[in-house]
Amino acid sequence: MMDLIVMRHGEASFGADSDALRELTPNGRAQALRTAKQLKPMVSENTLIYYSPFVRTEQTARLVADCLSLEMKPEKSLQAGTDYRKIIEWLQAITDTNIIVISHNPMVSQLTNALVYGLQGQSLSGSVIFDTGYASCMSCDYPAYGCVDLVKMIKP
Repeated sequence: MMDLIVMRHGEASFGADSDALRELTPNGRAQALRTAKQLKPMVSENTLIYYSPFVRTEQTARLVADCLSLEMKPEKSLQAGTDYRKIIEWLQAITDTNIIVISHNPMVSQLTNALVYGLQGQSLSGSVIFDTGYASCMSCDYPAYGCVDLVKMIKP
C-alpha cells in the first residue's frame, strides 16, 4: 500500500530574476506550516519528501520536513512545467511507499485528477484544483490512472 500526499508550494513572491528563484512570502511560509500541522497525524516516520528543485518548493519542503521530522530529497522531474504523465511514470518506478510530493500547478492538480479520477487531458473544471499550500492525501496499491483513493484534501 502506498500513501501519497501531493502538495503545492506556499505562496511565492514575484520579485526574482527567474521563476526558479522565487521565494516564499511570509504568507506562503505560514501556509506551508498550517498544512504540515494538518498532515502530522497522517504521515509515518518513514515518509520521504520529494520536492521540485525550485527555491519556493525547497523552502516549502524544509518547513514541512522540520515540522514533521522527515527527510527530504530534491527530484528534478518535479520542476515546473513537467507533464503530469511523466510524474505518474516516476511514481510507478520508485520503491518508497510513503511519500510527499511538493511541486507546482498545474501539474499537482493534473496529477491528482489523473490518479483519482482517471482524467487525462480533459477539462479540469469541477475537479480537484490546488491553491497555494493545498495538499491531497491519497492511498493506493499502485499509482495508476483512476486507481487511487482520495482520502482528504487539506487547505492551509
